Amino acid sequence: MEGKKIAETLTKARGYIEKYRTETAGLLMLLLLVLQRTIFGFKYFPVIDDWFLYYGRSMSEDVLSTLDLTMRPLAGLADAFMITPLAGHMIITELLLMVMLAASVYFLCRAFSMSRISSGAVLMTIAALSPIGFEGLYWIAASSRIISSLFFISLCVYSEARYVTDRKKRYLAVFIVSGLFSVGFYEMMVPIYFALTVIVMLKHRRSVWIMVFPVIFTAAAIIYYKLNMGDPALAERGEMIGKDLFSYHIWDMYDWYKKVFGSIQLRLLKESFVDGAKALAAHPVWAVLITAASAGFAAVMSGSRNEGRLWYDLLMGVGLIAAAISVMVILSYVRVPFRVAYPICIGAALVAEAVLCRILPGMVYRIAVFALVMFFSVCNIGELNLYRWNNERDEEYCAEVMEKADVFNHDMLVYIFNERDYWYNDRVQHYEYVKAVSENYACITGMIQYKAGVSDIHNVMTVNNGDVVKLYDLTGPDVETFYIDKAGIMQPCYAERVGDNYDILSDKDGYIGSLTRNGDTMRYDEYVGE
Repeated sequence: MEGKKIAETLTKARGYIEKYRTETAGLLMLLLLVLQRTIFGFKYFPVIDDWFLYYGRSMSEDVLSTLDLTMRPLAGLADAFMITPLAGHMIITELLLMVMLAASVYFLCRAFSMSRISSGAVLMTIAALSPIGFEGLYWIAASSRIISSLFFISLCVYSEARYVTDRKKRYLAVFIVSGLFSVGFYEMMVPIYFALTVIVMLKHRRSVWIMVFPVIFTAAAIIYYKLNMGDPALAERGEMIGKDLFSYHIWDMYDWYKKVFGSIQLRLLKESFVDGAKALAAHPVWAVLITAASAGFAAVMSGSRNEGRLWYDLLMGVGLIAAAISVMVILSYVRVPFRVAYPICIGAALVAEAVLCRILPGMVYRIAVFALVMFFSVCNIGELNLYRWNNERDEEYCAEVMEKADVFNHDMLVYIFNERDYWYNDRVQHYEYVKAVSENYACITGMIQYKAGVSDIHNVMTVNNGDVVKLYDLTGPDVETFYIDKAGIMQPCYAERVGDNYDILSDKDGYIGSLTRNGDTMRYDEYVGE
């Protein structure tokens, strides 16, 4: 009898999983995300912008005074009222974002499935776990924008598919509200929102009138950013490309994307996989759990071409890739950090799904998915390990600054020369990828404010090679000067006036660098030797 009951229970469970296949896969994806990001403990590892956006800001008695809605208005509101209050418990925010990410790929998969577009495990895996997206999907200063956008976009297209299929007004309401939210978090995701709503509508071709909302919301977002271009935060990034520079601009943009998805990504995958494998070997329980969750995900979630035509799915995937880079085409500010590269993964995921679910038999498809999920999981753990190590080094550096410099004396100005952009030299160094907190004034200030528990510390000036600082008498009694030596240790130094300029010297290393006056500013040039 016991054996019969067990068999009945297993049959019921199998039937439940079969009926709710995508929902089960979504839960397993959430489990994978949680396992990957808690392998080093139930903790979030902040980096650069996190310190001034959230941690330092949480010390202020008036958070509203720092509220900035000129860029990404909904992100600004979320920063002030949701994320900053949780600065001391940021893992809660990280967990919420993991839930939103798993829900995003679930909604996206369901929307595609209902619209006869290729969908399945490969789509979910690349969209949620691609290592090149780890920066944009983990680092809260970025993920709070990107994941929030992706969540509302995927909810929007899911509701769109449900409405044109079921004609229920509640889905129309969700479609409208989530569409409005989609454009308020991250400008790079606005074209993705518009493109996905068009793609789903092209497959259904019913109730086309609802597309008025994506048109209005996308236009409103463009107008909003256009009106705010006078703001210093958007002065450079909001500048449109001139016609005379368009040809050069396109090639410059191409070079950026070629590097990010070529040599830089290959090196990133290699380095993160090695680090991740070592971390898993040191945490065998997590290794077993991640392997089991990966196997379960691959077994549960199959690929479905939904009788769609391959060329059509490929065309839509390419269209999504084009939408992801469209903003870069019109802006003169061409920089492609990993978080900006991530939206391309959505279109790439559709292309990969459309091909693989057609050419790989069922069992081979599942084996390929298992291998892909395991590879991405190991790489993501390696990425997390770098964030953890960098955070530990930031903590050491901040403690050193607070111990050696007179940061609590508001009348004292502290200059620290030869600041480090990165604490490491043996991993990928790309734009703002896992930079040291010493990288700029705002980051180290936010960290010191949080560690000191006060909000009125603003006297630590970090000075990197090539930085331009305000003209100031560095030989006065109200100035302390330090520099970072080659070993990464903070050492005392002093300024010696040479005409209108200054030489920066130390008893340990001699000549450190120079400050050259230009009107009301001074440019710092680090001495790197003969």
